[in-house]
Amino acid sequence: MPEPEQEQNTSAGRNESFGSAANLMIEALEKASGELERTVNQCIHQLNTFSEGLDKSLSLQLEKVVAQSSHLVDTHGGDLEAKRDETLDEIGRLEGEQLEALLTASQDLRARFADRVREATEVLGEVMDIQLKELMTLVQSPQSDLYEIAQKKLSDIESLTEERKSEIDFKSQQYESGMSDRAKSVDEQAHKLIENSKAEVDKHLSDYSARFDEKIIGVQRELSEIVEEAVSDLKVLAERGSKNIDEAKDTNHQVLSEHVEHWHAQLGSMKDRFQTTSLEQQSRFLRRYNDEVEKKLQASQEEVGRIAARAKQRLGTNQKLYLNSLRRVERKLGDEIDRLFFKFEGALTQEARINLSTGGTRPPSDAEIINKLHERLKGHGAEIIKTFRRQVEQTENEFTRSSQGSNERVESIRSSSVESLEKQVKSMRTDLERITRKFHNEISELGLKLPVIEESGRAAALAVMAYKSSAMLSLEND
Repeated sequence: MPEPEQEQNTSAGRNESFGSAANLMIEALEKASGELERTVNQCIHQLNTFSEGLDKSLSLQLEKVVAQSSHLVDTHGGDLEAKRDETLDEIGRLEGEQLEALLTASQDLRARFADRVREATEVLGEVMDIQLKELMTLVQSPQSDLYEIAQKKLSDIESLTEERKSEIDFKSQQYESGMSDRAKSVDEQAHKLIENSKAEVDKHLSDYSARFDEKIIGVQRELSEIVEEAVSDLKVLAERGSKNIDEAKDTNHQVLSEHVEHWHAQLGSMKDRFQTTSLEQQSRFLRRYNDEVEKKLQASQEEVGRIAARAKQRLGTNQKLYLNSLRRVERKLGDEIDRLFFKFEGALTQEARINLSTGGTRPPSDAEIINKLHERLKGHGAEIIKTFRRQVEQTENEFTRSSQGSNERVESIRSSSVESLEKQVKSMRTDLERITRKFHNEISELGLKLPVIEESGRAAALAVMAYKSSAMLSLEND
């Protein structure tokens, strides 16, 4: 082998060994940086998931509170429940009618299907009977010729088998004799070829052994020279590589320390920003929610007050209208009684005139009778007026009692609704306080997890150092 090719091979081997060590060190550094990035990304992902979970929990709590308040408002709709019961009864009645119609239709279909099946079975039975009769006639008719035909076929088969057997024996004897002759000739030719090939192989082996001994001696000489040159080159490369590794170690240590400090500062700033933003959002949300709750409470109180005032106003107007109607009825009754008195007095005067015209003089007892009747009528009218006034007073008292009861009921409903709203507001405030306590506890837990993240970063740095040491050992072994 020429000397330039030897030098090229030695330089290529040195470059390959140094390149493999450098690649190992680069791979170790890439693995360590990848682990550090994964840990930081995991921490950021955990913080993001935690913030999303808190937002979801707050939104769920608010939805629950809104649903509870809407449920309290909807519980007073008794009319809707009555209508729902009526609609359910109507739906049940319609379903019963539909089921009855379906049952009748299914019974009709079953009857039709049974009739069709019965007709089909009858038709199939008739067809089967006809076919069975035809088969019986076909089976019974050829019975006389079967035995003769079978005997004839058997005799033909036996004669054919004997002829074919004799032909097969003759052909087998011919083939056996030909095969034996062919085997003998093949054995003789194979023996000759084996002897010739053995002689040629022995000749080639002797030539190859001589050439191989010469090549082995030359290769041993070349290998000894290559080993001496490679040892000297490896010493130079090892010294140079150790210097480069020390420099790379120092630079990588500085870069890693800077990255770790930068990541630590980023984590601290992210923690502070997250805490401040979360607290600001929480306080802003609490203020907004408290304002909305107060507005709704005030609006509900104002609405209840307006309803109570409107009910009182309607009761007052109804009471005034009822009193006015009673007074009009009283005036009408008084006018009617006065009119009847006038008619009665006119009738009495007319009767007196008639008596004067017929009898000449009126007996003195008529005036007394008229006075007594007049007094009795006045007394009876006074009693009627008293009873009517008593009934009017009773109706007024009942109306006042009913109005007072309705006012009391309105006040009780207003007070109960206000109390229920206040209780709901208190429960919502307690829920919000509990959520805030849970939020602060989770933030404190995240603060406690920060040292674990720092320890994972230190562990990653130690892993980088271990990869460096393994790379150094691999270089020294090379």
